[in-house]
Amino acid sequence: MHGGVTARFLYTASFRDTQAHFLVEAASAELARAWGDALAHVRANDKTRPLQFIGSTVAPGDATTPSEALPLVRFGESPCEGTIGW
Repeated sequence: MHGGVTARFLYTASFRDTQAHFLVEAASAELARAWGDALAHVRANDKTRPLQFIGSTVAPGDATTPSEALPLVRFGESPCEGTIGW
């Protein structure tokens, strides 16, 4: 992990016709967004069901209620598709 102290950030990926929300545990909002974007680009480029990636936002994870309802991804870990829900 970069640093040692981590926090949870709400990551939202906007695709042409849908959005995806999940929590990213990272050392900073910038790292959380970068990792979320990397995962969103992998999903957007899925040849069997491509999506057009529009953009993303990141917010403090404590803004989510309840946070337990959202999937959690740690920086640097690649979750299986079912974890994120896409």
